[in-house]
Amino acid sequence: KINPTMQMLNYQFSNPNSSIYFLPINQMLAINHNNDRRPSGKIPNAKLKWAEWDKKSKYVLQRPLEDLRKESYSTMVMDVIATRDIAQDEEIFIDYGKEWEDAWIDHERRWRSPCNNGRMSSIFIKEMNDDKYNTSYHNWSDNHFIVCSKPEKSKFKIVYISQNATSPSYTKEGDLITNNFNGIDFNDQGFKYTGDTLKTNRYPCKIWNTDFKKRTMKVVLFFGAESAIEIQTALPDSQVTFVPKPFKSDMHLPDAFRHEIKIPDEIFPHQWMDLSQKDL
Repeated sequence: KINPTMQMLNYQFSNPNSSIYFLPINQMLAINHNNDRRPSGKIPNAKLKWAEWDKKSKYVLQRPLEDLRKESYSTMVMDVIATRDIAQDEEIFIDYGKEWEDAWIDHERRWRSPCNNGRMSSIFIKEMNDDKYNTSYHNWSDNHFIVCSKPEKSKFKIVYISQNATSPSYTKEGDLITNNFNGIDFNDQGFKYTGDTLKTNRYPCKIWNTDFKKRTMKVVLFFGAESAIEIQTALPDSQVTFVPKPFKSDMHLPDAFRHEIKIPDEIFPHQWMDLSQKDL
């Protein structure tokens, strides 16, 4: 069963009468919707079609739904076919279906700005990066925090934060071990976000001082696995980025738009329309 709040639902293809969903694994994800059902719309210049040249797809299309449910997944190929000549640099559009379009119109009608009580939108957070020396942005909010990338060569020192340290001590390498360093302790929220950012070589960080003339910042980076912080004394501001906190961006709002893309009835196998059969 598909979770209707799942973000990836917006990129999945299905049919309103079926419980089967398909997730593209290539650039097909980037094709936008258009149709002339609304005055502002245009007739799409492409359409979906199952790949007749792919033997496996042709085989799967003939199989009953009961067989497909026995498999964890089935890979199929779908072509995007031009319905007219497409000019160079012209955007490609397909029709997501009337159901999708009606849902989007309803979403537009019901939408209210979530930016109340100090909440920052994802666009606002992105625009913070054009004004990095604005100190009002340096404190993390409920919606945003700061991540830093490490340059190959830089001046820094390591401090280990230990909740068991009763007094400051040092490692063999001369790194400080303490339970609190300039207000940072073992429970600092900086350590909370290390798992999500380390995969992209970006680390949660906090800005302590800035040098606008040199375009550098003194920052502290958080490393969750070792409960350590790294103090960078002159990090180039290009390595500092304001981003939404995990699951706090606009796409994660409770009423964010969610709807699958329709595979047209005329190409969707009748034996897969299990929902319509139950309703009869």
